[in-house]
Amino acid sequence: MENWFLELAYTYEDLNGKTFDVYQMDYECKAENPQKVTLTGGMTMDENGWVRPEYANSTFLIFERQDNEIFYAATLVENDCAPGDDIFTNDLQTALKE
Repeated sequence: MENWFLELAYTYEDLNGKTFDVYQMDYECKAENPQKVTLTGGMTMDENGWVRPEYANSTFLIFERQDNEIFYAATLVENDCAPGDDIFTNDLQTALKE
């Protein structure tokens, strides 16, 4: 069993003259045999066998809106800031230049 979560977290109406929607993404997977799971970097498992990212709610998908179309622009993993604040905005601007 798995669950995926995708939620619009923020919209930059005018970032460098463009509009960007920031979606927060998260997931969890239920291990059928938790004792056989080998966790890799960035993963945790709770006592019920749910495997999750170590920093839940820290993955953001960025899409640029142009007229009636959207285009993938970047992915950010941020666990010490939130969309709209200065750190996130600076990191987003850096990612968009790459």
